[in-house]
Order: sequence, then C-alpha cells, then structure tokens
Amino acid sequence: MLGFHRRTRSLIPVTELSKYDEKVEPAVETYDDVDVEEECAVEPIRADRRQLMLLYLIFLAEAIMAASFRPQLEILLERDEFCGDLSSSYLRNVLDCAYAFGGVAGIGWGWLADRVGRRPVVLSQLFVMSLACMMTGLATDLASCALLRFVSGVASSSIIVCVLTMIGDLSQDQLERAKNVARLPLIGVLGAVGPTVEALVVDAVGGDEGLSKKYPVLSGQLVCGSGILVIAILGCIMLKETLPRPSCS
Repeated sequence: MLGFHRRTRSLIPVTELSKYDEKVEPAVETYDDVDVEEECAVEPIRADRRQLMLLYLIFLAEAIMAASFRPQLEILLERDEFCGDLSSSYLRNVLDCAYAFGGVAGIGWGWLADRVGRRPVVLSQLFVMSLACMMTGLATDLASCALLRFVSGVASSSIIVCVLTMIGDLSQDQLERAKNVARLPLIGVLGAVGPTVEALVVDAVGGDEGLSKKYPVLSGQLVCGSGILVIAILGCIMLKETLPRPSCS
C-alpha cells in the first residue's frame, strides 16, 4: 500500500507562497456624488399656442386696467365737488406715482411665483384687478383714487412679472422667446380700447340721475372690471402651470 503512495511536489517556489496567502480584496467601484439636478431631469414644457394666446389675453387685461383711469380722471376734473381746484397735471402725477409705487411689489411677486407657482399668483391678482377696477368707480376723492391706483399697481406688477416668466417657460429657445415677448408692446397698445369702451358706456348711460350722478364713472369701471373677471374665470379653466418641477426617474 505504501508502494503506491506518491508525493507530489508543488511547482510554486517557497519564496512566493506568501503572496498567495494574502487576501485579495475585490475591487469596489466608487461613484462620485452626482448632483441632484443631474439626476432629476426637468420636465420639458412644449410651447402651447393656446397657452400663449391666453397669456396675451391676460396681458391685455392688465393693459386695459392700467389705462382705464383716464376717462374717470377727465370726468372728475369736470366736477368741482370731487377734485376741487386741483389741476389735471397734479392729479395725473399723483395717481401715476401711486401706480408706479405699487409696481415695486413685482420683486416680491417674482419670489413668490418661483415657490408656489405662476398660475396661482396670476389668477389671484386677476381677481384683485377686477375688484380694484370696480371699486375705482366708487372713488370720489383724491385719497381713495390714489389708494386704489396703488392696489392696481401692485396687482399689475404681478401680471407683468408672471406673464413674462411664463412666456419664457413655454419657449423652447432664445429665438422663440424673443418672438413671443416682442408681441407684448402691440398688445399693450390695444389696451387703449378699454378707455374708449368705458367712455362710450358712460356717454350712453348718462350722468344726470341716480348712481350715475353720484358716481359718474361707475358704469365704465364696471364694464372694465367685468371684462377682467371674465378673463380671470377663463384662466381658471384653461391656464396651466409652467413652473418647471424636477422629476426623478
């Protein structure tokens, strides 16, 4: 039995055995920290023609509201019991300054729109614009007119900021954004239609009896406010949120 026992000799040198005793640790791949913005792709928003037209309509509402006070200013200047002996240039400067000071709120509206969304800011301020426009028809002295113009300026600044931002969100590139924004001055010029319609309504209603005698521009401002209210309701139905939301896939 011992005759069949054969010893085998290892072909590995003794000096190299220590290398094989060492445990070879498996290679572990390490990944650098990836930024969250790279992992979460921002959902692309296609430029919807209907959304753009709705934004232009909202901007038109702001332009009409901004110019809606001219007929009221002319009528108030004709009545001494409302504005006394104040000059038209003085009244116009006071009201324009009140409107401009309200526009400073645009900085806050931009900050708010980036956090809660553009849509709720636009819709809420459309209703505020409609209410302020109607209330302006009840203003009979300089203080109330200036206060309402200030409120209108605050609401108007939110519309301007959010409409410009939403147009940028809907545009695919800089060229398309420039084309979409370039139409806004033309829409602003169309805002002069508002005072014209108001003047026609005031002339048609007359100012000799009842509320028309006490509040001569109430009918015109009601027409302006009602138009903005219709646009606000239309926005509640059709306007979509454009704030880019990161979506992790």
